[in-house]
Amino acid sequence: MAELPPLVQALLTPEAYPHRPGEIELVQTQMSFIFLAGDYVYKVKKAVDLGYLDYTTLEKRNYFCHQEVMLNRRLCPEVYLGVAQIAEEEGRIVAEGKGEAMEYAVKMRRLPQERMMDNLLRRNQVSEEMVARARELVGDDVELMVDAYMTLDEEYTVRLAEALRPYRIKWLEDYILPENLEGYARVRKRLLWQTLATGEHWYTPLPFMAAASRGMVDIFQPDVKWVGGITASVRICHIAEAAGLSVITHGGMNYPYGQHLAFAMPAIPMGERSEGFSAPGVPLEEMVRLPGTAVIKDGYVVPSDAPGFGLEVTMEWLESAASR
Repeated sequence: MAELPPLVQALLTPEAYPHRPGEIELVQTQMSFIFLAGDYVYKVKKAVDLGYLDYTTLEKRNYFCHQEVMLNRRLCPEVYLGVAQIAEEEGRIVAEGKGEAMEYAVKMRRLPQERMMDNLLRRNQVSEEMVARARELVGDDVELMVDAYMTLDEEYTVRLAEALRPYRIKWLEDYILPENLEGYARVRKRLLWQTLATGEHWYTPLPFMAAASRGMVDIFQPDVKWVGGITASVRICHIAEAAGLSVITHGGMNYPYGQHLAFAMPAIPMGERSEGFSAPGVPLEEMVRLPGTAVIKDGYVVPSDAPGFGLEVTMEWLESAASR
């Protein structure tokens, strides 16, 4: 495991912060060190040049920190608090220091973990009010989808879909347990007007064939990694195309192989970007998991035509990934 830089090690101590948090948790992305420090979060950009972004100088990191705060404050000013200067004071590296800047960090208010969407879904606490608020934020012209993440039963699914009808959701996804194929058939009969999607947790082409033959859903969402790779995914696309259905792979735009599959298969009309969510104003370049993955720009992506899906795995990246 690669040793952490001295500045990062210093910021893992409570004494480095003016509010003296009890414990600091470090989270790493390809581009950032993120310090969860009590009620606040500090994000320090790594000195990396990945071609599509360049954080190699202190001046550039300072600039992009300010850009991130400026853009994010448009929607959540109470969360993005500003840019903190990291400096040395009395022989110690501290956040929000007054001396000469050694580094900069985006300072954010930490959100309660129990209110994160994945946790709300697991507890079946996603409400009509939340969808209404989302529709208000994105406007009438943006497509809105609802992922229930296998948390509902059949009756709740039907009632929720009826309640959400005024908000014109594009599809309702993964609403009941994946093994309950008969349940999918019954929900389909009760919600003929609602576009339904599932398949993230079907792990071979067989359930997709059964769903297509009985018209259970409108959109298949296989995960390329879980369903058997590219070969199985191509078979599912052929099943869908024969049945007049669409395929939108789960997290297909997260990685190069999903991007290439989408380009090759007529059944795939669009792609999902899910892993490594990007808050408003945070460039998707910062959320790339595998180096060399083509980045979505203005809603479009062109997969790399380099060998090996364009992946650029180095020893430095492997050591960094192992230390997360």
